[in-house]
Amino acid sequence: MRQRDLNLLIGNSSVAHVGFAFLGVASLSLIGVTGAVVVMVAHGFLAALSFALSGYLYHQTGTRDMTQLGGLLRTRRSSAPPW
Repeated sequence: MRQRDLNLLIGNSSVAHVGFAFLGVASLSLIGVTGAVVVMVAHGFLAALSFALSGYLYHQTGTRDMTQLGGLLRTRRSSAPPW
């Protein structure tokens, strides 16, 4: 929650996914290993798309610092809400 760099946040979530996969393999059951495979496939898609989004945001804004990105309500032309 306190991580400010978007790439480091995505990297830390990758470590969490690998931890869940390890728990599935460590269970030594068919359901656990199958779940680990599903988690690793989902992690592959999630990590690739998350890092692609991070790269796009860095290209558009010039920063990966989440405190400087501004949030969803702030627009470039005005600070008024879109409604």
